[in-house]
Amino acid sequence: MKKFPLLAIVLFLFTSSFAQTQTEKEVKDLLVHKWKLTHMEQGGQKIEVPAEFGDSFLDFKADGTITEIDSEGQEKGKWSYDHKTKTITSEVKEEKIKYDVLKITATELVMKATVEGMTMSLYMKRV
Repeated sequence: MKKFPLLAIVLFLFTSSFAQTQTEKEVKDLLVHKWKLTHMEQGGQKIEVPAEFGDSFLDFKADGTITEIDSEGQEKGKWSYDHKTKTITSEVKEEKIKYDVLKITATELVMKATVEGMTMSLYMKRV
């Protein structure tokens, strides 16, 4: 008797996760907005954005351009999305960064990137 409820739960979880698969167009449509960095995570530890950094934003445009905005100003570049690997590649000021998209919804974007040898997750909210 106990096997049936467990099996039912496993099947429900599998179908729920399968139903949440997003198409390439859906992901790109969700990306094309302005996103504000709310916090970071490294090695399982939450890291708040230091106050001296000010507000940081990524503004993805539908034409493949991106604007990075922080306390020092703004820089423009290009971005692309690879749905097979679920990665965003940005190139700003000849610096190329690959972001692994961990989660994207209408209000939240979570990406993982390695910058200057440090791997961290970036948590962003849509503005």
